[in-house]
Amino acid sequence: MLRLGANQTTTLAPEANHELALTVITGSVDAAAKDGQRWEGLGGRKSVFDGSTDTLFLPPGTSVELHAVNDCEIAVSQARSDYSGKVALYPAGEAIIEHRGKPGWQREVRTFLSSTANVGRLILGEVASGVSQWTSFPPHKHDVDNLPAEADLEEIYWFRIEPEAGFAFQGLYSPGDESSRNRAYTIYNNDVVAIPDGYHPVAIAPGHRIYYFWVLAGTGHNLKVYVQDDMRWLEPDYSPKS
Repeated sequence: MLRLGANQTTTLAPEANHELALTVITGSVDAAAKDGQRWEGLGGRKSVFDGSTDTLFLPPGTSVELHAVNDCEIAVSQARSDYSGKVALYPAGEAIIEHRGKPGWQREVRTFLSSTANVGRLILGEVASGVSQWTSFPPHKHDVDNLPAEADLEEIYWFRIEPEAGFAFQGLYSPGDESSRNRAYTIYNNDVVAIPDGYHPVAIAPGHRIYYFWVLAGTGHNLKVYVQDDMRWLEPDYSPKS
């Protein structure tokens, strides 16, 4: 997470043979690519619960200069890549917005770089829950290269909790791994969790709501998840086998 104070300027570029994405979490920033492209007032949110935001995608060999209009936070995501192209803006207005779940696990999912985006490997977005609502539920995973049923993708969550003094629990367990059966982590504001494999539901404390920025990369560029078998009946398209 990159934090810039008002009027601060910095230049960012991917590591060699990597692609980079810059998602404006809060605040506003101006950006200029070395090929002459310029963007003003990217982002603009005061809170992560205030709707969508902008993402800049930087292929290998590119760079951008950022100038903070005011205090801002920028999520920096990176993955190995041989993609070739120019810096591109994925604007807030073109994000894929979905309202998922039922009472008890309702949330808004905002996807900024989807499986169909013209990028190399990164897939990323945000989740914002309602008050007292679980997320990443029913539990799902994406750790087996078995398309079209499931993709093999590692993931990272970066959390915000409102009110900030609250907490959540992050489950992280794998089928067939008895040692992970009771694995859960207590999550606080600004925590980060790496998800190399397994199911990963999130439970927020009552009276609070949770947000997380999520980013995936792995084999291919196709997000397909596998829902836990004994929770599949909670899916909206579930139909019992005869």
